[in-house]
Amino acid sequence: MISIGIDVHKKKRDSKRIVEQTSFCNNSYGINEFIQHIKGCYKEDAIVVCESTGNYWIRLNGTLEDKYTTG
Repeated sequence: MISIGIDVHKKKRDSKRIVEQTSFCNNSYGINEFIQHIKGCYKEDAIVVCESTGNYWIRLNGTLEDKYTTG
């Protein structure tokens, strides 16, 4: 199982703890592109945590919940 943290903002951050850093557009196309990237890189299940900043997180969270929530 891999854990993915999503920090919603315009600037990229530098950190020694980041394994991979990517960016995507916060629209349906960009989110689906991001999901396909994750599926291509990591074959195991993933847990995604998204920062809830302003209203930027709503579309991302909704898309992830609609398509990939289990249980």
